[in-house]
Amino acid sequence: MDELVKYLLLIAFVFLAFFLWDLHVKVQGPQTGIEGFETLKPVDWMLTASGDFTLLVRNRDASLLEITAATADVRVGGGQCALKNSLPSETLKQHEYIFLNFTDCRITRQKGEYSKVNVSLDYRKYSSGETGRSEGVIWGPLQ
Repeated sequence: MDELVKYLLLIAFVFLAFFLWDLHVKVQGPQTGIEGFETLKPVDWMLTASGDFTLLVRNRDASLLEITAATADVRVGGGQCALKNSLPSETLKQHEYIFLNFTDCRITRQKGEYSKVNVSLDYRKYSSGETGRSEGVIWGPLQ
């Protein structure tokens, strides 16, 4: 009888250990995030393993803005990206959105792996001519 109790306790302990281990170990992909950026703020983005980077940017300033320069540099898993089309010539109103498309990002990682991109957006306020830069870091999995 003592042997049976020992085996039952051992089996219960093993099941409990696996149950507790399963509660705390959940495999998830890389989380997405954003840091920095003031006046022009990315609200959505996608970096593909083929080297394309699309950025949806929002004007958070009360002024009309014109984007004068945009750069993207893949900090983890790649290199400098090229702006796909010319910058838009129209001004952005407050809370207005615009897509910026980059291409030829030298990606050294596979789909689903973690990547980090430095983004810099130069702008000019339409009313005053004042210039500024909105820059920060975006991270998440490659699509």
